[in-house]
Amino acid sequence: MKRLLLFCYLALIAGLGSVNAQSLPEVLYYKFDQGPTIVNDATTPGGNNPASITGAGLSVGGVGLSATALQGTGVTSTGGVINTGWPTTINGSFTIGFWTGNIQPSSSLWYIFGDASAGSLRCFTNGVAGANNWILRGGFPDISAIGGATATPNYIHFVYDATAGELRSYINGVLNQTVTAPTTLSVTGTGFQVGGYGSSSNLNGLMDEFRWYNRALTVGEILQTINGPINPAPCTVATGGNATASPATICVGGTASLSATGFSFGLGTQYQWQSSADSTTWDNMPNDTLPGLQVSPPAT
Repeated sequence: MKRLLLFCYLALIAGLGSVNAQSLPEVLYYKFDQGPTIVNDATTPGGNNPASITGAGLSVGGVGLSATALQGTGVTSTGGVINTGWPTTINGSFTIGFWTGNIQPSSSLWYIFGDASAGSLRCFTNGVAGANNWILRGGFPDISAIGGATATPNYIHFVYDATAGELRSYINGVLNQTVTAPTTLSVTGTGFQVGGYGSSSNLNGLMDEFRWYNRALTVGEILQTINGPINPAPCTVATGGNATASPATICVGGTASLSATGFSFGLGTQYQWQSSADSTTWDNMPNDTLPGLQVSPPAT
């Protein structure tokens, strides 16, 4: 018996299942379902993966959008922050998304992410932002999410659309603010932080589902992301005859072993594995030279 390791992507593998409608972020995607190490589930993770919470002022717990969240008490960011290890890079459109809850008005400023070395890029509430509001500033015109920093949970998106020359904010999928921005932005830094900023006060409340895309999401995509975490739909691998797959159900990026019985695998023996979803056939694979098959995700 020989086993073939198959790297499965939903749209191209034979069988049941469908592509999840939500698009995974390209750079940062923190679900905060475990701690103190924080897994980056982005498609091309930036920085350290996993990253770690530094200091006791942040922890994973409470109730977030789904399961637990990142929770902070507003101490200095040096006492609690996630140093992602990603050197902030903005050279085109981007979208930043995050869920927050239990945010209280205060005379103190609460910072929830940023990079002091990237044109003082930061996001905070209170102070010049005003109570109950988030503001994103640094290296481009200020953009606010008015009414987004409240005890009641909200999902916030900040979108920079380089083609339109606009910065836009959304609260729970509804357009909140639009400001004119240059069609070319170049902002770089040495270390993006989540949950805090520099030595300023960090998150005071809850944060969940932090996402950084390197493109401007459409309104439709924004509406999809506010419903919860992006978990790829299961894919049932179709097999028949003398072939079996274990496990029979996997997700994007998962692996399965394909087993065949009742065949002779002597030298020169060939077999065939076909994905009917994209009509691609691999054959002429002799014994002991069976390569791992890898197919690309569908174009989006």
